[in-house]
Amino acid sequence: MFPIVLRAALLLMVIFGAVGVAVVSPPVDDSGLVALLPSADCPAPCLLGLRPGLTTAEEAAAILTNHPWIRESSPPIAGSGILRWVWNGQQPALFGRGGGYGEVEIRDGTVYLIRILTPTPFADFWLLLGKPEYGTLGRSRVMPDAFQTHRALYPAYGLELKTVIRQNGDMKSFWDAAVEILVTTDTDTSYDYTLPCWVACG
Repeated sequence: MFPIVLRAALLLMVIFGAVGVAVVSPPVDDSGLVALLPSADCPAPCLLGLRPGLTTAEEAAAILTNHPWIRESSPPIAGSGILRWVWNGQQPALFGRGGGYGEVEIRDGTVYLIRILTPTPFADFWLLLGKPEYGTLGRSRVMPDAFQTHRALYPAYGLELKTVIRQNGDMKSFWDAAVEILVTTDTDTSYDYTLPCWVACG
């Protein structure tokens, strides 16, 4: 009799525990993924309504000024230069919380590149987007003896994800490296993507 009661009690504990986790756990924030993926209104490459090669500097400044996730942004510029913005805290968690910022590179009056610096680890993007189609891993231009630059390209989404890792890093540092999001029409798709041997080869 006692084993039956014990089993029933354990079963109830597991059920109530699962229900408790479901109630307490926040819903998955997929708004960042939705913002990254192309749509009918914003075909790739496109981010925040900005389309490299098509959106003018004036249009870009207006989009940033009126965007619900942005607190403040640079005024319009003519010719070439950089438009910067500061998040207002309403942006998806994938882009980072708190202040944080992004920038738009303007060339000859048109959006050339969108850049967002995030604290989000590369592993999170891999889980959302899967294995990149193209990419490279090479010595950093800034400190080539100490760091490597890792680039992961998703042409279908118009995305390039960039991380900087130590030359002699380990698997954890590779997956934990913070991602810089780049969106542009000028991406190098010459190299099929392969994980570094010290990650994939164990």
